[in-house]
Amino acid sequence: PPGSTALMSSGLVPEAAGEEFLFSIDGMRCAACVSKIERAVTQVRGVSAASVNLMSKALRVSAASGFGGEEAVLEAVRSVGYE
Repeated sequence: PPGSTALMSSGLVPEAAGEEFLFSIDGMRCAACVSKIERAVTQVRGVSAASVNLMSKALRVSAASGFGGEEAVLEAVRSVGYE
């Protein structure tokens, strides 16, 4: 119906407007590395989601518009032993 939020086929509600950031991460070797980084980054204020791709060594971060916390994300990554 008009005015309602439809669920996408994946079952996820579409995200509100925000920003997405992509970071390159060195030193990851396994799925445990991925989990450790994702947990640390999702604790950063303003981050709504974090997803690491082990093969491409990439971290994708979704955050609220006007986030401005890129350095906090990098610090979270460093705090768990990665660059």
